[in-house]
Amino acid sequence: MNPRVFGMATLIVILAIALPMSCGNLSATGSSAPTILLRTELAALQPPEGTDVRTFQRLKEELIRQVADIESAKCATTPPSGEGNQVQDLILTDNGDGTRNLTWHYRNIGDYDQNGTVGISDLTPLAMHYGEELGDHPLVTVVDGSNNERVDIADVTPIAQNFGVTCAGYSILVADTESGEYSSWMTVDFNDSFGGDAGWLTFEKALSFHHACWFGVAPYDHETSNGVRSLPVHHAPVWHVETIDEEGDAGFWPSLAFDRDGFPAISYQAHEPENLLLARWDGEEWHLETLDDQISTGRYTSLKFDWYGYPSIAYYWNAGSRLQFAYIINGLWQIDEVDHTYTDGEFACLDYDRLWNPVISYRESQTDLCTLKVAWYNGSEWEFEVIDEIGNRGGFTSLEITNADEAYISYTVGQGDPEDLKLAHWDGAAWETETVYEGGIWNWTSLALDKDQKPMICFTRTDGVYFAKRDNEAWDISVLEAGDFMAVSCACDSYGNPAVSYYNCATGEFKFGWWRGDQWEFSVFDTGTDLAIGTSLEFDTLGNPTVAYNHRSECSLKLARFY
Repeated sequence: MNPRVFGMATLIVILAIALPMSCGNLSATGSSAPTILLRTELAALQPPEGTDVRTFQRLKEELIRQVADIESAKCATTPPSGEGNQVQDLILTDNGDGTRNLTWHYRNIGDYDQNGTVGISDLTPLAMHYGEELGDHPLVTVVDGSNNERVDIADVTPIAQNFGVTCAGYSILVADTESGEYSSWMTVDFNDSFGGDAGWLTFEKALSFHHACWFGVAPYDHETSNGVRSLPVHHAPVWHVETIDEEGDAGFWPSLAFDRDGFPAISYQAHEPENLLLARWDGEEWHLETLDDQISTGRYTSLKFDWYGYPSIAYYWNAGSRLQFAYIINGLWQIDEVDHTYTDGEFACLDYDRLWNPVISYRESQTDLCTLKVAWYNGSEWEFEVIDEIGNRGGFTSLEITNADEAYISYTVGQGDPEDLKLAHWDGAAWETETVYEGGIWNWTSLALDKDQKPMICFTRTDGVYFAKRDNEAWDISVLEAGDFMAVSCACDSYGNPAVSYYNCATGEFKFGWWRGDQWEFSVFDTGTDLAIGTSLEFDTLGNPTVAYNHRSECSLKLARFY
């Protein structure tokens, strides 16, 4: 007798025993609507290639005979549960692009055809691989539901025991500690799985998560109830640092921005010779381009992307004492001399208004007089306005324009070091200025807008790095870290939480601070032995903090990302 035929006959006998055990007492007769539905489903089930057609038909007839009450046979659907259905191969891998992949394999014992539900159709792969042993075929690991390292009659029992068990997808769970309470963060639909020809289906999800935590996954059914949770895996975000340019003492006055594709771009000055350069990432490699090679140019760069997605840069041509604006028109770079009334363009900072016209804040220097100025393009020409001209004004300007076209500029004032910190505000009709902090300001200021479009300012004094945020009508000012610092840069994440990058002159540490809702968290992303001429902090489209910075001791432009 053919062994496969003999196996099928045995399979019929076990089905007669196993299915009633699983789903209740089934009568041998009956022609209810559910039974007719079962007959229809079985009639559509074709014998797998290589099996005896008559034997497969006898199998289906025997199943119908046993299932007189389909409502008892098709038990209520539940998600996979129990130790046998626990995912035990959850792994987390670095993609190198600011994300990490969470990967695992499907587990639903009895779902031999891997369609998400244990049911009638699972007889087909059982018949196809009947008699095979572990190693004969990759799918034996799936069809061997009894876990005895071969496909035999014992593998019918898991179908009966788990009949109707359904996996509609997996919930990704997060906890602060390995043994802590896990909460659902996001889901992955069953149809997003892949593979299955060489074993259990594979699931994966690219994640960007910025807290140390534990991840787990749990299957859910169509009622979104979770089944057994996987073994957990630990996630600890770290800094990833790369060198972008190390030719010609690169990286002075960097400015970081992200294009429409979420790729980083950095404007900066190469110090030998002093030229303006732009570095852009295209998804595979960095491209470096010299935009202005005049003698002694490219200081105080400020990079933004315009309405068309093209980069534009405001900067200072120090040899010519002029404010410059570089932009792309008809696919070619164009450089405009914006202002050269006196010595114009130091501490330039660029932003765009609601109509996508460029606006630049900067300092204009005359003999014994420095003023804070703004230049804005009205669609046909540049217009200028002096905002603050009493004394020595306009150092280290930082400009942000709100969605309502209000503008804020932080800057320093005074006759020398130390200086005061001031804020200029355009309310749509006029400029107003106010003093934020008096005395001791040591050059650097950086301004960002919170989720309510209100200004926050990071700045350095002679004794530390500070953070200022308006609390109703007064400024709430706190010390982030005591010491001697420079090259400060401020940005907000998508939730409006502030973050700051800076350089510790005493220790040589490049540092990053992030407000986590109840406290500041600090980390070191690089070290050096010489003063850094600028850091530029932004959050990428995945929410990863990213810092472009000048590593003076390595004479290079570098980029650090935290994920």
